Amino acid sequence: MMTVIKPMIGLDPSKAGFFEQPVIQERLKPLLGPFYDDTITILKTAEKIQQEGPLVYMLSKDSPLPQVAEKAGLVYNTDTNQLAVLLVSGGNPQIFAEKLTKEATEQVPVWPKELEPFTSVDKLKRKAVSAVASQLPVDDRTKSLMESAANDGVKQTAAQEIANQQETATKQMVEDVKATTPVANVLTANEKLQKMQNAQQRIQASQQKLATAKSAKDLKQAQQELDAAKAELKALQQTPTTTEQKPH
Repeated sequence: MMTVIKPMIGLDPSKAGFFEQPVIQERLKPLLGPFYDDTITILKTAEKIQQEGPLVYMLSKDSPLPQVAEKAGLVYNTDTNQLAVLLVSGGNPQIFAEKLTKEATEQVPVWPKELEPFTSVDKLKRKAVSAVASQLPVDDRTKSLMESAANDGVKQTAAQEIANQQETATKQMVEDVKATTPVANVLTANEKLQKMQNAQQRIQASQQKLATAKSAKDLKQAQQELDAAKAELKALQQTPTTTEQKPH
């Protein structure tokens, strides 16, 4: 097996003909069963075959079949002669691994560092929360709490910290609206204040969802809700106000 793979290390697996090698097909087809064709399609987006110690591996760049899996990885352990494949769908990993012995009922592959974060639900959750935390408009302490929450299963701590920050921001927003110079015929100060508070509450709720999300799908939806609420708040902040009461 290694005799076939070794000359391809560092090359694009598709261009090198990795997936067309009979010795590889003979092992992957029974290992993957009905998942074979789709898995190969996703793995063909990998940019190169890499090596880390005794592990030769590849990781898909993206997925032309997201309904099947968002990520796919393959690793060959030259020490044990074991092939293993990883598929990630909806934040859940599915692992296919060859048995090392006929008597073995379960195989635990050794993964390279690049694939390790994708090999369990908890690791995927930590990876997703860390990615989201790096983009949130909160301070370093809150980001640290979110990452710690993903590790320790106490995401409510991070959510509470976000809630406290948003409460402070809301109080400041109230003072800003009260100080707004009156202009004509757009929103009254009270109307603007109410709309801004509603948007701020949606931001807070979205950030709490981000901190407690259980899957990549939940994280994506919460991020979309957060972006929409922030856009609305920004638009309201630029809307002029009037002290006149609108007729009922």
